[in-house]
Amino acid sequence: MRVMYRAEYIYIEKELKQLEKTFFEKAYFHGYVFRLKFNKGSLSFMPVIRANITYIVPPEIKEHPLSSILRKELKGKKLISIDVVNKDRFIEMNFGEKRFYLEMFGKGNAVLTENGVIKYALNYGEFKDRKIKKGEEYRLPQLLPLNPENLINKFKRKTMGQALGTIFGKPYSDYLLAKDGISKDERVDKSMLERMIESFYENANAYLFTDGDFGVLPFKEVKEKGKELSFYIDNFYKHSFKSKKLEKLMKARKELEKKIKEFEEKSEEYRKIGDWIYEHYVEVEELIKKAREGKIKTNKKEKSFEITI
Repeated sequence: MRVMYRAEYIYIEKELKQLEKTFFEKAYFHGYVFRLKFNKGSLSFMPVIRANITYIVPPEIKEHPLSSILRKELKGKKLISIDVVNKDRFIEMNFGEKRFYLEMFGKGNAVLTENGVIKYALNYGEFKDRKIKKGEEYRLPQLLPLNPENLINKFKRKTMGQALGTIFGKPYSDYLLAKDGISKDERVDKSMLERMIESFYENANAYLFTDGDFGVLPFKEVKEKGKELSFYIDNFYKHSFKSKKLEKLMKARKELEKKIKEFEEKSEEYRKIGDWIYEHYVEVEELIKKAREGKIKTNKKEKSFEITI
């Protein structure tokens, strides 16, 4: 499934900020996607895959430990701030002493903390530099700040294609380099990195592509631009939360259509048989008469018969 690139998280931060100063109401789990409802808007997220302001309400609601605990712990809480930390695939929602984090990389995670201590996590585990465990202090993952000084140290032995691919995502790397006529095999240079970052911010916009995909730079054929990126994201992923009931109905419909087709084929076969009988009425009558007289011997195995004259 298509995963949001870092470039798209950088852009979408300004859209997420419209939820600041609103109050948390409910959390829902729709089988594929989580939805956080505030008094003035909603946010949907699928771990690793995407996070955006949402306008589409999925048809099916299921219970999940995460949605249950968020309803209990955050109901009525004011969202003080929401940030894409270090412009990376990591979102922090600040509710005061309680905070909710979305780690949109690796296997993905969602973590609720209180005064810096983990209360609940979607995925628990122990890593090289931190431990995700209930009751443990929550430590932020190692993120890559989007500034040339840090980037040049990280990628000094890499090519521009490798560096920008890690920073923004490959489609964005290819577009930015081609736009400025820079080879992807060019060695990383601080001034070039600065120029690419500036170029990204200057040209970033919400794009809908002709194939239904979305982006923040026109790296595909553009259908329209200018609406909220969240709107395009919502529509792109809406197939992900088809109702199970709807899926069953669609399956039943396909089976019914198959049976109708089989019936129509058999009807056509029977029609041809009927036409043949009508055209050969005299011969058929004679066969029936001889069958009644016991003058016809059938062989079911060979699918043949003998007539005694």
